Amino acid sequence: MRKEVFNKFINSWVFKIIISISIIVTIFAVTNYGLNKSYAVALQSILSSSVYIVCGLFLPLFVTTINIYNIFNNNYFFKIRLDSKQNEIKELLKCSVYANSIMFLVVFLLLFVFLNLFCASNLDFMNNYQFYNIPNIIYIIFYIVRLYAIMIVVSLFNSFLLEKFSTKVVIGLNIVFYGIFFDYNYVPFTDGRTSILDTSPLIFEYLQLNSYSTFLTEILCSIFALLLPILLLNILLNLNVKKSDINSFKYVVLNDTEYTIRTKKFILIFYFAYLIIYSLIKIFVMNYNDNGFNVVLGLNADINDNFLNVISFFLNVLVFVMLGTMLFVKDLSKNKSNIFLRMNKTRWTILKIISIIIQFAILLAVGYLVTFTIFILFDRMPDNTLLLYFTNLIIFILLELFILILIYGNVILKLLIGLGLILLLCFNLIGVVSMTNYIWYLVVSLIIMIIFAIMIFRKIIYKLFESEVFR
Repeated sequence: MRKEVFNKFINSWVFKIIISISIIVTIFAVTNYGLNKSYAVALQSILSSSVYIVCGLFLPLFVTTINIYNIFNNNYFFKIRLDSKQNEIKELLKCSVYANSIMFLVVFLLLFVFLNLFCASNLDFMNNYQFYNIPNIIYIIFYIVRLYAIMIVVSLFNSFLLEKFSTKVVIGLNIVFYGIFFDYNYVPFTDGRTSILDTSPLIFEYLQLNSYSTFLTEILCSIFALLLPILLLNILLNLNVKKSDINSFKYVVLNDTEYTIRTKKFILIFYFAYLIIYSLIKIFVMNYNDNGFNVVLGLNADINDNFLNVISFFLNVLVFVMLGTMLFVKDLSKNKSNIFLRMNKTRWTILKIISIIIQFAILLAVGYLVTFTIFILFDRMPDNTLLLYFTNLIIFILLELFILILIYGNVILKLLIGLGLILLLCFNLIGVVSMTNYIWYLVVSLIIMIIFAIMIFRKIIYKLFESEVFR
């Protein structure tokens, strides 16, 4: 089946266009990053270029994934032989891996051909790479293997998303992904990572030439970082998500979004007005020697620092906690029987938490974008924006889960959560900037907290539903 699908793909006009564009992109990359350099240095420069990675690798493989999906989906006679939807998805993923592996090989063959035509004669393969005490050729092979693994993982996620959502949605998500990659700050060699605990959860970091204390540390960090999305994909495949689950998810998210825009527009207007006005005041009036971007978004609220920084932190927290709590409470305050006669309690809790996370992610992203744009235009480029965003988002979600359990939990739970909330607030007042160093601990804490919240709310919702039915 895989060969049949791929044969149809290479006979299509899309394949010819991909090859033609790949040739143009490769010539551009080689002439811009490879001229007057040794073969090894030219190869490293090209493969760490964000322009080449997106235009020469991500885009060709993404177009391949879409076309493989369309060909597979139109092969009705093969699909009816598969005994379940889950097996159908797994077969689609196998076809995607097969086709994208061959395309990856074709793209690299083109790169090697043009490097041979344009690059200097000095190979430089046996010289040591940085301070690893290994030849350049060994590191280049490792880098290409890691690059291949990343491309295949991204292609697998795209194939899975195409099966669950429309092509337009998946294209939009990929555009956001590429935009984040272009915005991601380059990690300098002086900031070398020393252990596996320093592993970045963001896969973008492994698409550039980084520095680790040893080559073995880089290998272990790379494996650990790649295992996370693979594990996530495996969980998604085994969840056996049905079409009705997708429809329920869309309903909850769209309903919450519409509710926020319709009833909480004054909070949103106030929040964005605050970001704009305070950013301008920070630039033109309070021109202190600090990072204004961090101060406006409440990321620098050290307890010993300027009192205004602490106020800014609490104001940002208050906006998100208010919106998240209102979204959760609105469904439990009325029409409980209407909701839980159609949807079980665990499913609703999971969907509601996901919906709140999405609302937070979108609102925080827009807030960061507005503030970022102002400081870019009038002041200076903020540092590590992407890492700050994810750290900030995780902290807001943790705070929201603490607040919800505090509202609905029993007395003992209220005391424990209240104590935990105080500790979290005090810990966070060190500053979100400082917390970026502990992002792995925050991710693990968030996963544990979500599981705990689902278990708690399932029991609480049952009691609330029971009280409404028998009232």
